[in-house]
Amino acid sequence: MRNNVSDNLKKYLFSSKVGSLNSIIESLKSDLTAVLTEYMEIDGDLSVFADIDEEGDVNFRIAFSADEIYENGEVIRE
Repeated sequence: MRNNVSDNLKKYLFSSKVGSLNSIIESLKSDLTAVLTEYMEIDGDLSVFADIDEEGDVNFRIAFSADEIYENGEVIRE
């Protein structure tokens, strides 16, 4: 019985973490796009991936392509 409760708790925590990750990923995409476009022109969409490993840690990966990187010292666009 104790293992069953422990397994159920793990499943609940995992599903809760996955649900909150979706909103975190959307916020990260928005915030990262805003920051990165001050330094470069992003070609297409920025992607954020999150994986939960066996220990419950979350590993993030960010992928994007840039057409142009602005010169150092160039005035940041407003």
